[in-house]
Amino acid sequence: MKYSEICNRVSIDDNDRVYVGGVDVTEKRIKRIYSNGAKSKQYPLRRLVCILAHGEPNTKTGKTIIHVDRDESNIRPSNLKWGKMERVAEKWLAANNNKKKLTEAQVLE
Repeated sequence: MKYSEICNRVSIDDNDRVYVGGVDVTEKRIKRIYSNGAKSKQYPLRRLVCILAHGEPNTKTGKTIIHVDRDESNIRPSNLKWGKMERVAEKWLAANNNKKKLTEAQVLE
């Protein structure tokens, strides 16, 4: 089963809600969808939602999913976008660079 086939089980409404098989899963913290069959495969739900909302990833948009609000449990289409891993790493470093660092004495304790 390919992403395009499993995407048929996922839908998005005009209110930014995500449904799997007709059930609202927007707030349910579901991370994966399983294909049916003898060789069941896992599909990340956020990737399926991002494909439905923003199209297939490519080298121009990047293939990494970015959560705009940095909350990985928020799978609303408006919170997801495609990005490049280098850009994600740069933003993470910039956000975490100002955090307090341990001194050598604190490490040795």
